[in-house]
Amino acid sequence: MDVTIKIRNIFLKPEIDDCDHYRIFKDDYGQITRNWEVNAIRINDEIFFVPNEKWHQLHGQERKNAYQAAVEDADLAKQFCAGSFYYMGLIAGANITMRIGNETIEDMLYESLWGVESNAGEYMGEIYRELLNKLRYRLSEMGIGMLELDAAFEKFAKISDKDLRWEVI
Repeated sequence: MDVTIKIRNIFLKPEIDDCDHYRIFKDDYGQITRNWEVNAIRINDEIFFVPNEKWHQLHGQERKNAYQAAVEDADLAKQFCAGSFYYMGLIAGANITMRIGNETIEDMLYESLWGVESNAGEYMGEIYRELLNKLRYRLSEMGIGMLELDAAFEKFAKISDKDLRWEVI
């Protein structure tokens, strides 16, 4: 039986992660609460941020460094409460057409990484580049030739990692 696989297009797409954002934020940074406690940093009139690292137990420069990190994390907590900091998934995908005998099947093959922080900035390009490399390898394992792969991935070949950034729509 004759089988052919063609790449229709390659795409990059971010999606907001449907994970438990608060649980991940709490594990990564600290708790957002309406109650003041030791180490709490006020975010607004009603909300406090309690960082995971207990800076009040430290001394000297170590305490200053931990407090500065807590203040930065409190800023993230403020952004998180405002909805401008979140977790997302980055996806590199390929729409493919498979022809098996007389039947044509359209499908999608993809690589993804989830739990990426929305402020990942320049690292998003590196993540997309790695996902594109994995996707290209998987497509080559399916028997797609190097010339077709080169043509499909050409638009990404000359783009630097810092240019491989997309905004969540």
